[in-house]
Amino acid sequence: MDTVVKIVNLITSRPTNVHDKFQELLNEVERAHGELSPRSNVRWLGNGEVLDRFIANLEEIRHLFGEKWQTYPELWNDFWLLKLAFLADLVGHLNDLNSRLQGKGQTVEVLYEQWKLFTSKLGVFRRDIQIGAFRYFVHVRKFATAKGTPIDVQVLDGCMAALEQAFYERFQELQRLGSMFSFVVRADEFLDIDLNPLFLSWMGGDNLEMELLELKVSDLWCSKFRELRKSLENQEDKPEREAAILECWTSLPDKFANMKKVALALLTVFGSTNCAEQTMTYMKHSFNPLRCRLSTSNSETSARLKLTNYKPNLKKLCTEINSQGSH
Repeated sequence: MDTVVKIVNLITSRPTNVHDKFQELLNEVERAHGELSPRSNVRWLGNGEVLDRFIANLEEIRHLFGEKWQTYPELWNDFWLLKLAFLADLVGHLNDLNSRLQGKGQTVEVLYEQWKLFTSKLGVFRRDIQIGAFRYFVHVRKFATAKGTPIDVQVLDGCMAALEQAFYERFQELQRLGSMFSFVVRADEFLDIDLNPLFLSWMGGDNLEMELLELKVSDLWCSKFRELRKSLENQEDKPEREAAILECWTSLPDKFANMKKVALALLTVFGSTNCAEQTMTYMKHSFNPLRCRLSTSNSETSARLKLTNYKPNLKKLCTEINSQGSH
């Protein structure tokens, strides 16, 4: 990736004549892929787009650096190009996972399901590489077809094995708590043996098992969760799903206080940094020295309007405002 970053930044930033020369090459061959996107360490998700465009414009990049004073021999190295194609495909799969995890209203159960799905996909990806089919590695398949010779898949298989191990080690805590996540929508079917001791200790839920048993024997409250699951099947909007789950739990009486405490703790699990990044970006641009006279309440209201799904009733607000009699 380092070599790709150097080449892309050289073309897109400095010197200008290199960028102009590359643009002329693209215009000559009438490529539809467009210019290369500069890569930033902050937005690592841009790696996928950078790699895709780099591979799409590989011949033009070779032609440019083949006649320039600064050469990169990797551009003609088959093994390096194979790793480049594999990295582009793999980053594409990781970007897909990250996109599924982003956004508001993602409950911890949904995040856990997406993680389990991707870990299962890793096994399929690895078998796909081992048999040399490359159904899920488009760039690698194109590279193999262009070369016309069999590819040594041992290196690629080793990378996939390392990725599987890294996912297992990285998400051990998530896997250990996984049985608890279905509690938010399946409390009526939840087994008391799946209750994690951590939730019983730090929240002081000494009576949690008794509350769970009491809920299970109540047809009224069990039907609440059955209706909840049925409604979630028809709801694709993430904030609406989260609101439906929260409404179900808040409707329970106080005799299920410990269960409600556990459910709210699970619903507030910080599963993604996307919302935090949006908040910090908005605060950086909105709460600047030029707006320093905004009161705290005005600042909070401004952030709430921008970052939440709150929609003020403008008609009601207008009717409550007294009009000036002289006009």
